[in-house]
Amino acid sequence: MLAIKNAEKMFELLDSMVDEIGEENVAQVVTDSASALVAVGKKLMEKREGLFWTPCAAHCLDLVLEDIGNLPVFFNTIGKAKNITIFIYRHT
Repeated sequence: MLAIKNAEKMFELLDSMVDEIGEENVAQVVTDSASALVAVGKKLMEKREGLFWTPCAAHCLDLVLEDIGNLPVFFNTIGKAKNITIFIYRHT
């Protein structure tokens, strides 16, 4: 997996990929919702009026569930469930 933290470099990479594939063949670009990638998506849509950018719904949902799982009311319950799962796997 390519790890680029710099928004300008990521924009250049995605923009060149759209050029390579052909703008008429790209309807949408989907990324995670990191702030740098949100900026890249907006810049791509400004440059290419027919292109849409959206954050990955699965990634957004994963972040929400991670936050919910860290709430004290759920954290202990999830910990107990993990312990039960470990016990079952070790004893089967």
